[in-house]
Amino acid sequence: MSDGQSVVVAGCQRLTVTSTGPAQGCRRSVGCSGCRPCGADLVPAFEDHDTVEGVFIADRDLDRWEWSNTRTLRRLITERNLATVGAFVHQVRMGKSLKTNQPTLEKLCGLVIESLWYAAITTKMSHATATVTALDYAAEAVMGNVYDPTGVDDLAKDWTPGERSRFSQTFSIAAKRGREAQRLAADGDHQAAIDIWHAVFGEPFPAPTAQPAAQALAALSAGSITSTGRAVTSQRGAQTNRPARSWRTR
Repeated sequence: MSDGQSVVVAGCQRLTVTSTGPAQGCRRSVGCSGCRPCGADLVPAFEDHDTVEGVFIADRDLDRWEWSNTRTLRRLITERNLATVGAFVHQVRMGKSLKTNQPTLEKLCGLVIESLWYAAITTKMSHATATVTALDYAAEAVMGNVYDPTGVDDLAKDWTPGERSRFSQTFSIAAKRGREAQRLAADGDHQAAIDIWHAVFGEPFPAPTAQPAAQALAALSAGSITSTGRAVTSQRGAQTNRPARSWRTR
C-alpha cells in the first residue's frame, strides 16, 4: 500500500478500534465497530478537484486510488426519493430483502437492486404497485445491460447467460406472486396477501395470522388456493377450486 493510503487507512482504523476489537472492513472501506447500534463503514477518500462530485477512494487490494462518482449516485437517489415523497428508499429495501430471501439472486449486489428499482420507479406509487413494477422491469432488464443510476457502470457485464436466465425467472415469479397478492388484497383477503408478500420478502415482512380450520374448509368448497397453499374464498388465487363429485366406479 502506498504511503498516502497507509496514513489515511491507519487514521480511520485508530478512530474505529473499540472494546469489541479491531476494525474490520473490505478492500475499499474500514468497518466502524463503534458506530452503534447498526455499525458503519468508513471509506478513505480524497477530493477530485477536476470534477464537481468525483472522489478518489483507496483500494487496498489493488494498491491504488480509484475514481468514484458515489456522490453523484447519492444525489440521484436522494432526488428520486424526494420525487416519490420518501417512498423510494423503503421500496429499495424491500427489493434487497427479496434478494436476501432468494438464493438464485445471491450474486447480485445491493447496487444492482437499487439500479433496477431506480429505472422502474420514477413516480410515487403504493409499495405493492412499485414492487410489481420493479420486478416486471427487472425480469426483462437483466437479460441486457444494467447500468447504475449515473449511467456509467454496466453492472451486468460479467454475468453469464445462465445467470441472466435464473435472475429473470426469479424476478418473473416474484412479480406473478405480487400480482396475486394485489388481487387478493383487492378482494379483501389481506391475510392471504400478507402471506404471499412474506414468502417473497422473507422475515423482514410480517407473517400472516394463522388461518382457522373452519375458514380453510369453507374456502375449499368454492374459492381458490394461493401460491403459498392457503385456501381463500376469493377466486383470484393461483389455482381455482372446482367442486367435484365423489369418485364412482360406474
